[in-house]
Amino acid sequence: MEYAPIDFFAVVMSGKMTRSEINCCIKQITLGVAYLHSVGLAHRDLKLDNCVVTKEGIVKLIDFGSAVVFKYPFEEEVVYAHGIVGSDPYLAPEVLTHTDHYDPQLVDIWSIAIIYCCMTLKRFPWKAPKKEDPSFSLYSMPDDIPHDYVESARHHKELLAERKRKIAEQRAKEEAARLAAANPAPALTDGSAAAETRRR
Repeated sequence: MEYAPIDFFAVVMSGKMTRSEINCCIKQITLGVAYLHSVGLAHRDLKLDNCVVTKEGIVKLIDFGSAVVFKYPFEEEVVYAHGIVGSDPYLAPEVLTHTDHYDPQLVDIWSIAIIYCCMTLKRFPWKAPKKEDPSFSLYSMPDDIPHDYVESARHHKELLAERKRKIAEQRAKEEAARLAAANPAPALTDGSAAAETRRR
């Protein structure tokens, strides 16, 4: 098998990844899982430890011991999975609450989201998705103020564009201030100083 020498978990926990690198890696993981799902296979144990990186920076998914076929070629219906499979922090809630039937595709998508949380926060959001876990319990609470997540998603690009515009404006102001500090206005000569005094 192809050898991938870089431990992805260690890279993430080093705290040295930039936001662009994080987004690049999560996109690779998402595309890899999308391919698996397109051929009817769900991983069911996606986590940082089951990702490795080649010397060229390509993320690879490993450890398919918990994988399940949810759709065979030329079939349309999804075959539901069963059983508690995976690692606690990455488990989707339905794996614990509906152990006899759940869509393994959705379980993979949840795990990708937890991986992204780990990459950005450098820690797990909770130990397990159980009501007894205080962090997950807080996450599960209803919003204080109703929020339309679908509408937010529609306007996400507009919000990003607005944010980029504000950052560009701020950078332009900082650059102008830096240039002004580097090139101060010329000092008044003796003659111009006297003329300035007469004007006053």
